[in-house]
Amino acid sequence: MLFFDFFAERGYIPDNPVGPIKKPPATRRLPKWLTRNEQNALLRELRDNRLYDAKRDTAIVLTMLRLGLRVHELCDLKLDDLTKRHGLYSR
Repeated sequence: MLFFDFFAERGYIPDNPVGPIKKPPATRRLPKWLTRNEQNALLRELRDNRLYDAKRDTAIVLTMLRLGLRVHELCDLKLDDLTKRHGLYSR
């Protein structure tokens, strides 16, 4: 693109032929998954941490790991989203 700008500014070509073309969107990084060993190590660390009761954190991590949720998806999760029909929650 700079190549054509250079020649257009100096009058070698009438205008920049690629000027109106927009750049493609930046590629998004693919999510990085934990291996089974890394998942187990994380769950062991939560279980073995004696500083606090880790039941809530363990439930959060298990939900993320088993459902493949990202953090923002987990934060947006509502109780109504977990239905018996999907097998995730039953009353």
